[in-house]
Amino acid sequence: MKLRHLWVATAATASLAALSACNSDTLLSVKNTNQPDVGRAFATPDGVENVLKNGFLQTFGATHGSTTNIWAAAQATALESYGSVANFGLAQRGSIPRSVIDNTRGNPTQAENFRDFQQLFLRGRLISNAIGAFEVQLKNGASIGTALQDQRARSFGYFSMGMANGEGAMMYDSIAVVTPQLTSTEIPPLTGYKEAMAVALLQLDSAIAIATRERAARGNVSGYLPIDWMRTTSLTSLDEYLAMMRSMKARFRAGNARNPAERAAVNWAAVEADAAAGIKSDWVLELSATVGWTASWLNQMAVSTGWSGMTPAIIGMADTTSGYATWVATERGARAAFLISTPDARFPKGATRTAQIASSPALAASLPSIYFRARTPGEDTPDSYTSFYDHARFTSYRQGGSVGSWVWMSQTEIDMLRAEALIALGRASEAVPLINRTRVRNTLPPYPDAASRAPAQPGGSATSCVPRTPTGPGGTLECGTLFEGMKWEKRMETQFTGWSQWFFDSRGWNDLPAGSPLMYPVPYQEMDARQEPFYNGKVGDPIWQAVGNTYGFGIGNR
Repeated sequence: MKLRHLWVATAATASLAALSACNSDTLLSVKNTNQPDVGRAFATPDGVENVLKNGFLQTFGATHGSTTNIWAAAQATALESYGSVANFGLAQRGSIPRSVIDNTRGNPTQAENFRDFQQLFLRGRLISNAIGAFEVQLKNGASIGTALQDQRARSFGYFSMGMANGEGAMMYDSIAVVTPQLTSTEIPPLTGYKEAMAVALLQLDSAIAIATRERAARGNVSGYLPIDWMRTTSLTSLDEYLAMMRSMKARFRAGNARNPAERAAVNWAAVEADAAAGIKSDWVLELSATVGWTASWLNQMAVSTGWSGMTPAIIGMADTTSGYATWVATERGARAAFLISTPDARFPKGATRTAQIASSPALAASLPSIYFRARTPGEDTPDSYTSFYDHARFTSYRQGGSVGSWVWMSQTEIDMLRAEALIALGRASEAVPLINRTRVRNTLPPYPDAASRAPAQPGGSATSCVPRTPTGPGGTLECGTLFEGMKWEKRMETQFTGWSQWFFDSRGWNDLPAGSPLMYPVPYQEMDARQEPFYNGKVGDPIWQAVGNTYGFGIGNR
């Protein structure tokens, strides 16, 4: 999809009404009426600040605020999770053989396909309108109160708007890009994902430029971001805010690639520079549904194994016995779960399932250092795709009544973006210490140099290396290259963090099972509103559908 025509006037009016309705009265700080008064919210600097300071929350809610978000299906596509239930497209997207996205009217996942597209636009549009109104107020001499408050609100607005555009560009083939220059009744044309991402990056640049000027004028302001703006208790200084935005740019540049050819063409020098200036510790959100900070899927996935089990396809690469090798060599559909024995400290320890259950973290543990839980046998769901394990790092959210700590952006994610960039730039030796950082922390021996394979445990056998990847002759297991080591660390530290992290990386690495969809078409509901024909992804097109797979998954009976 390239540029499309504007909506007709009636559709534009309906869109603006829906945009108003999607925001709570508390965020707008206006009297509750049958038609929420967006105009009144934009009439004063204080009203605009109320919209802009909630910009991240609005964008976050677009992708995490409902179980009908696309996040669950993207996880199933990327082998990050597996659900046997039909809800939210879990079984459909997780089953092999794979297929492109069904975008016909009445398709089984029409609500999930549409929600993120619609909400990212509506909420992004609210933010862009607020920025436009605020720019006019500032030119007329108005102020929130101080110059710091004015510029902070402007920067945060551009950041949130860029995030809405960037996340939409990563997931869909085209989006309606929002900018402050849009008139109040104008509906933007659909823009292809590459062009849309270019706009999102420019908007992040604007946010960074505004904050950088503040940094030059005021120094590193402690508590620059009030706690409720990003719901984090520590990472709120001006320097940390700037580092987070540079990290977001690195995430967007790499993640927007649809396949290995596009991933190779990424501006890796820019990714390396942004990641080097990025966050130096995890950006943790203190979620609480009672105050509107909701990650609905974190709650639903922890209901039972049927909603979110761990397939051995990826986590099995930690196994140092014959279990994973047997699983990979067995025909798809006939595979059985096995005990993963590994030196990786993110997995429970023990030579038996009973021992591993005893060493697993409690469901209520907050951000445990052991990320996986060995289930009791009575909780198993018979299925050749699943394993004995659940992801337990964020189960405290459900246990705490939708309240808990959650990693929105991992330092390791940004470190591994930098490591990948360095490898792509021919500077792999500089990537080695970045990759070894979390390996050593989790009791894995460090890579000695860029040319080495994952080393065996001291005193261990040749198969005691992690990861062991099915990339050898005939799909046999071998100790992973440095690049595979980078992928392993990134996967372990980003699982169920951020938004669809594994999906965006795996399509660029060619690690989605063959035939997997690589992006979503503009939902038919949007195309109907624009009075244009809807469409599905194109079968066999390497922009739309995965061709082959690094590990052989989805090919033949694999």
